[in-house]
Amino acid sequence: MAEELKIVGASPPRRESRDIVTGKAKYAANIKYSGVLHGKILGSPYPHALVKKIDVSKASALPGVKAVITYKDAPSVSTHEFFWGRPICIMDKHLRYVGDYVAAVAAETTEIANEALKLVDVEYEILPAVFDTEEAMKAEAPEIFDGGNLLNTYGSADWGDIDEGFREADVIVEEDGISTPIQPHSALQPSICIAE
Repeated sequence: MAEELKIVGASPPRRESRDIVTGKAKYAANIKYSGVLHGKILGSPYPHALVKKIDVSKASALPGVKAVITYKDAPSVSTHEFFWGRPICIMDKHLRYVGDYVAAVAAETTEIANEALKLVDVEYEILPAVFDTEEAMKAEAPEIFDGGNLLNTYGSADWGDIDEGFREADVIVEEDGISTPIQPHSALQPSICIAE
């Protein structure tokens, strides 16, 4: 006689469900500390550009601002595990997408941080951009990364004789541009962290 299982095959209620639906659950955005700093990031308004000059002196002088950083303060980190030897830059003078990080501010309030971002003076050199993977693969496409736009290849899986398969096929369908969309997870909250 099979033992009756309490969890396998059942749908037990999650412990936190009642707190979530009643609004009692506390998220990082609900936690209030005194003396914390609020961070904001200035993103690139251009899909591809270079930072020619950046002046943070006015932002740094704003009362309540504790720090302003740019690519000059953020070294790149080389990692082979994730990006196949390409450096990961928290900030870089070479901006590769709209929203790429140009500067970051830490201030006493969110409002002060937002005001400080407006005071960061940036001169950009706008570069040609690519907006399509097929265009990015062309030889004449502007290079978004040094060494080209192809990050990595995963090899191929080949078997059989393609020419023989075509000769034996009743119908041949050829198509270019077949792709599958990226599948992001469904985060229901903004990313927040509190460091103490």
